[in-house]
Amino acid sequence: MLDQILKDHRYIEAMADEFEARVSERRPADFSEVSRIRWAFANALLRHIMVEDRWMSSQPPRLASRFDQASARRFQTSVTEHLTQWSIERMTTHWSDYRRTTLDLLSTLRSRIKQEELELNPLSARAECANSLRVKPRTPEAAL
Repeated sequence: MLDQILKDHRYIEAMADEFEARVSERRPADFSEVSRIRWAFANALLRHIMVEDRWMSSQPPRLASRFDQASARRFQTSVTEHLTQWSIERMTTHWSDYRRTTLDLLSTLRSRIKQEELELNPLSARAECANSLRVKPRTPEAAL
């Protein structure tokens, strides 16, 4: 599952790049396109958070406790707040503010991904090691 999490990170980073390109425009020609990209990005990100949660819940508590879940929750909250605070009407009316807050959010996302990967890779290695050390019952055929 960690492979999927890392693949998701690459996909989300690519979507963030596309979103950032649209938001970096002085004034977009098509706000509905910005809104479409924003919702696709948010959907992928929130779906990814659910996958991470599932993976973390499958880890032994002593390993999972090393992952900064509080920080992950705060980031998830900031994403959902950003989505609810910025309707397309408000976005078009206050474009410079929307632009600034979105670029800040995308910067935080990129930092969060780097931090997660620093935390998750050692967890994955430890979990794989723990799984490989589990004693498996030997069958008489295995003794041959």
